[in-house]
Amino acid sequence: MYQPKKVGDALLDASARTKPKKSGLKSTLLARETQSEDPPSLLPARLGMATRAQAKGKAMQKAAGNERKPAATVFTPNRQLVRTPPPPIDIPMTGTPMTPPSSTNPASAPAPAPAPAPAPANCSPPHTGEHKTPVQQAHDTLQVVFNHLKEFYREACNKAQQGTDPSRITVEIPFRTFEEIGSKVGEAVQQLQKQSIQPENFEERFNRLEQMLKDTISATTKTYAQAVTMPAPQDSQTREVQQRNLERKVQQRHERAKHEVVLTVHEGRPDTREKLAQQTHAEITARLQDIARAQTEGGAPTIYGIQKLKSQDIRIHCSTIEEAEQLRKVKWENAYDGLLVRQPKYGIVLHGVPTGLVDPNNTHDPELAKQLEDQNRGTGLRIAGVKPMRRKLRDDAHDYSLVVFATNPDMADLCLKHGVYINQRRFPAEKYTPQFQVAQCYKCQGFGHYAANCRSPHDVCGKCSEHHHTSQCNNETYKCANCRGEHSARHQHCPAKIDAIQKMTIRKRGTQAYFNQRNE
Repeated sequence: MYQPKKVGDALLDASARTKPKKSGLKSTLLARETQSEDPPSLLPARLGMATRAQAKGKAMQKAAGNERKPAATVFTPNRQLVRTPPPPIDIPMTGTPMTPPSSTNPASAPAPAPAPAPAPANCSPPHTGEHKTPVQQAHDTLQVVFNHLKEFYREACNKAQQGTDPSRITVEIPFRTFEEIGSKVGEAVQQLQKQSIQPENFEERFNRLEQMLKDTISATTKTYAQAVTMPAPQDSQTREVQQRNLERKVQQRHERAKHEVVLTVHEGRPDTREKLAQQTHAEITARLQDIARAQTEGGAPTIYGIQKLKSQDIRIHCSTIEEAEQLRKVKWENAYDGLLVRQPKYGIVLHGVPTGLVDPNNTHDPELAKQLEDQNRGTGLRIAGVKPMRRKLRDDAHDYSLVVFATNPDMADLCLKHGVYINQRRFPAEKYTPQFQVAQCYKCQGFGHYAANCRSPHDVCGKCSEHHHTSQCNNETYKCANCRGEHSARHQHCPAKIDAIQKMTIRKRGTQAYFNQRNE
């Protein structure tokens, strides 16, 4: 029977392990003793025998001379080390492709996966990946709130059936339940707000994108020469922006005209025009300032300077509208012969005037203006000028639009209300708004601007749409530069021109019908 070693035995084992290089029978016996399972009672006898044998061995070694020493004993542990066996299947190296095991080798085939455990009854169904709209998510959230409220409603109904006064029925709601109801209602509100922020119909958007893609694919491809000769297309949005800029400039010019006084020279005074052209700005300003001070009581407005216009007129800018009104009342003929104040004009348009009634080539005759004033005494019309609305008329034109300019806005508004009579024939009047006429450029043939403000680097022919001036065209075929149709760019039935006219007509309807708002 095995007995545990005592403290002395442990010390002997330790001394034997710390001196493994000593040779002799004693060390061998000690090593064997550490591995043996004999009882410790035989240890002293064996130690004595080992001592005598060791002494005898040393004597024999001295006598024999250089005799080889015995090898030192090696300590071997009682417990045998067990090496971990290698895995049955080779582990693939990094970067090698994974190959499934062969089905012919049953040993290498993987074990079948265990069958999945049945889901509990109260487990929610797996997520199918279906996308829910914010409205559907809000519906599901409010359904939870409805279920809680339905329970409390049933409890209240039970109390009412037991005879409790309905006005005194109270229902206790746990705080956790009440908190859940509040949070669910808040989530539903946020989900509905998302729906209101993103009301766009994505189906319509994708349909529109698909149609645009089809139109792009179906468009014919062009060579480099065709792309260079074709002018850049001008979409409706660009035309609208250009037209709005033109309207803004006209409005700014009208506001600026209230602070300005323009002096013009009568046509019968060419010597006065030549004199004004020769004098300097300082000389003309000093002469006008002297005349204004002589004719204005209580102090004349200060004239800081003048501006010579291309029309050989003189423009004076005032700080206020009142100063401009004072300078308009000055008789400038005392400064220069034939110098008058150019009065503002308020135009009215008479459509459908026969060419035989009023000659379009003789509208500048002063007798025509006097006749019109005599026939429209009821409105007090004072005419500042008459002209055709279009510069050039067709040779076979039977009627045209006549523009009559009045000197007073109230007179013009009366004509708009009651019409204008020409040889006892009444013609309805319309407010003259040149800013709402379709502007077409003679350089690039586009709409919304004139040639003076055109930014095109080259001319575009109005007949064949190539890069040259219309007067230099030798082609026999017509090609519109705007719609690519077989007609000139200024044809009255051009779809692009008709579209521009319709848009301008819609914008014109939103303006004031009269010159003064109080007359509307």
